[in-house]
Amino acid sequence: MESKKYIALTFDDGPDPVNTAAVLDVLEKYHARASFFL
Repeated sequence: MESKKYIALTFDDGPDPVNTAAVLDVLEKYHARASFFL
């Protein structure tokens, strides 16, 4: 049985009008899921 590897990244900054949009674009490009804590 093959097991999947996972990674969790946290961003301790924001929201930012430019950088937040850029992060969302990358997540969408790679079909990555994310949780944002405000």
